[in-house]
Amino acid sequence: MNPIVSLRAYAAHADPATAAANQIALMLGSNGPIYPLYLIAIVGHKILLPSLLTMFAMPFYLAVPAIARRNPRAGRLTMVITGTINTLWCVKLLGVATALNLIFLPCILVAVLLYREQAWFWALAAIPTLALALPPSVFGTPLVPLAAAGAAHLAAFHRYTVAVLTLFLVWQLAAMLRSLTTIRPGSGAGSDGKTTQASGSVLDAGPQCRKGGAWRGVAASSESRA
Repeated sequence: MNPIVSLRAYAAHADPATAAANQIALMLGSNGPIYPLYLIAIVGHKILLPSLLTMFAMPFYLAVPAIARRNPRAGRLTMVITGTINTLWCVKLLGVATALNLIFLPCILVAVLLYREQAWFWALAAIPTLALALPPSVFGTPLVPLAAAGAAHLAAFHRYTVAVLTLFLVWQLAAMLRSLTTIRPGSGAGSDGKTTQASGSVLDAGPQCRKGGAWRGVAASSESRA
């Protein structure tokens, strides 16, 4: 079977937000073996062994679609928590001077996009937000000290990475919004006469369901399922 087709099937999910989380997780997981190559190209071969320590999150990212098949909410939760913890670890590994802490911004965006329930929304958005606000002194001396020039080059690379990742997340949001123009989960019977159920993401409810700043669920049965 075509590996691309297999990956698409692995990431597929009935809920657009969960499907987006799966695709984001697979993209980040597949980048695990590539990121050390970037570090070697920018800093030099001396960082070869330490760079392998940045791959710890790879299996967790790749497991997100499998987790989401059993429980969509758990899959999205794994996505956000893995991204935040991995960023904390990499900042401690390479230092704040490399601008790795800016990756908390996409983590915040992912949390905002993937949840509508007020409690989950604020809890998961608060975790990377608080991490981003941590002063450099909290991280202390990097486990892999870098020369000022190397750290500066990595900082430029990471700023570019954050921009590209943010663009990818916005593209995923646009795709989800386009899907809602034809199917609005929880709004009732579809064209095939079947009722669609929501699964707990921020996009499960249309604008008319937003009240008091929180997204209201439109299919109560999904709350116990997702």
